[in-house]
Amino acid sequence: MIVAVEGVDGTGKRTQAGLMKERAERDGWRAALFSFPRYGKNPFADVVTRYLNGEFGDIGQVPPEFPALAFAGDRYATRALLLEACDENDLVICDRYVASNLAHQAGRLPQANRRRFVAWLRSVEYGVYGLPDPDLTILLDLPVDVALTLVRRKAPRGYTTLKADIHEQDPEYLAACRETYLSLAQETGTRRWETISCLGADGRVCDPDDLAGEVWSFVRPRLTEHGRRIATQDVG
Repeated sequence: MIVAVEGVDGTGKRTQAGLMKERAERDGWRAALFSFPRYGKNPFADVVTRYLNGEFGDIGQVPPEFPALAFAGDRYATRALLLEACDENDLVICDRYVASNLAHQAGRLPQANRRRFVAWLRSVEYGVYGLPDPDLTILLDLPVDVALTLVRRKAPRGYTTLKADIHEQDPEYLAACRETYLSLAQETGTRRWETISCLGADGRVCDPDDLAGEVWSFVRPRLTEHGRRIATQDVG
């Protein structure tokens, strides 16, 4: 079973992906974790690094198809490892996956053009590159102003010397990404997507452990169902 953890920058995807893996293993499931982009692991990821550092221009200067293919290529270069992990584990967690590419690149376009772009990029990632479709996507949702505050608190990252990469520098762009994410979740349906607010009733950012419990409440029943379905298929 593949679970993708998605959301705009600053929503705590890496933290929640790690906590999910810990919880799964504590409960006796075999789990693997991938974080995309896989910086420094392949030539596509190297291009992603250069793009996010602004070497090709800001996001208004680079056509979305170019970074979209670089991000997709990073996953294609990882496909064999990903499929192997699916064979060897009960749960494969992806900290960012195809939906990140859809949201961040389609979000750069006018709304009227996004649907066609999303269809094209899906045909690349799932069709041409043959990437497995996630069984569940967890969308961690935060208002952009809160997310940007959390981005500014991040420790230095290995892929950039910038305080914020070119995706993190533009609040209007991140708002469009969030809007696209929410649209993708609504179109796909709640069975394949779950949207979780990272803000509590008091308006404060949720404690990571509390949020992890909510995430697990969506993952565990599907994981149990998936395991039973696989076992039934094996018996047959």
